[in-house]
Amino acid sequence: MNPTVFVSYPPDIQPLAEQLVHTLEEHGVSCWAAFKDLHPGQNVKAELDHAASNAEWFAIVARPRNSPTPQQQYEWRLALTTTWDDSKKSILPVVVGDGSIGALREWAPLEIADSSSSPAWTYDALRAIQSGGRRSTDVLDSDTLRQRAQRLETMKQQQQSALDVAAVRG
Repeated sequence: MNPTVFVSYPPDIQPLAEQLVHTLEEHGVSCWAAFKDLHPGQNVKAELDHAASNAEWFAIVARPRNSPTPQQQYEWRLALTTTWDDSKKSILPVVVGDGSIGALREWAPLEIADSSSSPAWTYDALRAIQSGGRRSTDVLDSDTLRQRAQRLETMKQQQQSALDVAAVRG
């Protein structure tokens, strides 16, 4: 059975997310992505929570030097907490450009040279997802686990602050 993939991306590289979803769905992998599954009038947080709970994989497409939007921050937090709670779920960071994504540095990334890349990279993502690329949680020492928990708590606090600011502005 093919996995379900939650695709997170910033608005400026949505075309890459669209390429990825196209390739995955063309090969029988079910995908959730905001550009096709989030509709006016829906409760964004509820939709993201539901999609994350059903996902087996989180493909996070991002540029290292861009700050994530509040929605991306929430999606990343969902990905991190969900994979933390369920070792059968995985994250595939898709890094566009040079560098790494700090919150995702524990996962081996799929690196793309730039946003004008050929869609051939999407087949690398497909292979990674279909192969199950699972990480082993039993090799993490207590210091690493403690650091992860602290990072998750910090991200949670930052996300709540961002949502509070957005609510005040909205």
